[in-house]
Amino acid sequence: MVILIVDHNADEVHLFSEAVRSLDFRVQCIAAYNGEQALDILRSGVIPNYIFLDLAIGRVSSMEALKALRKDRTYKKIPIVIFGTSIREEEKDSFRKAGADQFLVRPPALTDLSASLKAMITNGR
Repeated sequence: MVILIVDHNADEVHLFSEAVRSLDFRVQCIAAYNGEQALDILRSGVIPNYIFLDLAIGRVSSMEALKALRKDRTYKKIPIVIFGTSIREEEKDSFRKAGADQFLVRPPALTDLSASLKAMITNGR
């Protein structure tokens, strides 16, 4: 399984990757630190099983990246999860309309993040 995580904060990317590895060491996490870099990685031929987009990624916004992904047939069916430390209901509505599949409020502890990711991945889309 390949997961693309898009987050401007390298520490958060590391925490997320550790949480994923605690579930299954075979899962490969690929990091992008902004929306533009994420789109470049995908255009290079990487097809992840999941894409996790932080609410605040800079350059190309999360919403712009989400819309670009949903327009492209190659990425249209990949589950896209929007995550952040908090997500307002109006943000969820906007992201749902643009094609987001799930939302994850990032818990501060590694064990809580691991449990959230496990539940999400086990239950599928």
